[in-house]
Amino acid sequence: MDYFGNQYLNIYDISSLNNQEKENIVFDEVFNFEVASPQTFKFTDDGKYLVGSSFYSGVSNIFRVNVENLEIEFMTKVVEELPVNDWPADPSDIDKYYEIPTVKIPELTGLNVLIAEEIAFSNYLLPNINLVDSEEAPGLVLTQSIELDEEVPEGTVIDLEVSGQKFSAPIPNIPPCEYTTEEAENLIKTFMRENNVILFLKKNYESSDVQGCEGKVIGTNVAQGATMSTGDTLIFIIKNSLEDS
Repeated sequence: MDYFGNQYLNIYDISSLNNQEKENIVFDEVFNFEVASPQTFKFTDDGKYLVGSSFYSGVSNIFRVNVENLEIEFMTKVVEELPVNDWPADPSDIDKYYEIPTVKIPELTGLNVLIAEEIAFSNYLLPNINLVDSEEAPGLVLTQSIELDEEVPEGTVIDLEVSGQKFSAPIPNIPPCEYTTEEAENLIKTFMRENNVILFLKKNYESSDVQGCEGKVIGTNVAQGATMSTGDTLIFIIKNSLEDS
């Protein structure tokens, strides 16, 4: 075997084998089976052939080597020219494996948008938030586009109209490399609840030379302590972890 994982079938001159002079060992390279090991090759009784097996073709086949000219040939070719109609039929219920699972729509109207988002995601739904002017408390879900208990495929987008009376407040500082993504999100969600400022949160993953910050927030799209208003987008910039690279 070489450094690339190639596995060779070789025929050695036994008289040349010497651990002290390996460069002088004499052999004939028969065939490179690449990553498929040549297995149980042995000489026939008359010494004219080497016979063994390998998964070189994708399945186990028997190979024969002519010792005189080193030509190698298949003695078997498993599944070659096997009629398609000999393969077993697909299971009768195979279609169910291609079906997208369904979920029932939960009640989101009347909830705070942060709670509604969490419930939607936990039910494999994609909430789309639309802020509207309203006399209701900021962040209250006013309507949902799909009715309660309706059955829909996982991954369905559900539109939520949310009371978006515009409030503004300075966001808390998020020093680089101090918070994990979850900790930073929780900090901002607390800020949103306390100040009635509804922000859209997003994540961007970037490379950085800063050591020890993998998976942590290294910045945002706004300055530290910036004043943000309902409907603004706050982007967390996160250093790629080794798993993300």
